[in-house]
Amino acid sequence: QWEMQRKSEEEAHFREMQEKEKARMEAERKMSEEERKYSQLKQKAEEEKLKGNEAYKLKKLDVALEHYEKAISLDPKESIYHLNKASVFLEQKKFDECLKACEAGINLAEQTNPRPLDKIGKGYGRKGNCLMQMNKYQEAIEAYEKSLLSLIKI
Repeated sequence: QWEMQRKSEEEAHFREMQEKEKARMEAERKMSEEERKYSQLKQKAEEEKLKGNEAYKLKKLDVALEHYEKAISLDPKESIYHLNKASVFLEQKKFDECLKACEAGINLAEQTNPRPLDKIGKGYGRKGNCLMQMNKYQEAIEAYEKSLLSLIKI
C-alpha cells in the first residue's frame, strides 16, 4: 500500500510538472519575438547564476565571478547577480570591489517596481559584512540597520 501511495504521488508530481511545462510553452508561444528573446536571455542569465553559485560553494571564486559576469552581461538589470559578485569579492578580500558591487545591486533593486525588499536587504547586509571586515564599524551598523529596516517592510 505504501508503494502504491508513493507511486501515485510520483505520478501526480509528474503530471504537475507536465502541466507547468505546457503552461510555460503556451505563454512563450503568445509572446512577441522581442519578449521571447528577452525571456531566453533571462533564462540564460539565470543558468549562469546557478553555475556561479555551484562554483562559489566549491570555493572556485574566479570561476564563480566569471559566471556572475556572464549573467550580468545577459541581464544587466538583475540586482542579485551584482550581489552574488559582491559575495565573491568579499571572500577574496577585495573590499572596494565588494562595496561597488553591493551599491550596484542595491541601486538596481531600488529602481525595480515593485521594489524587491529582500534583495535590498541582502545588499545592505553584504555591504555591512564588507564594512565590518574593513573595520568601519559605524558604517557597518548603518548598513545593517538599513538591511533590517528593508526586511521589516516585507
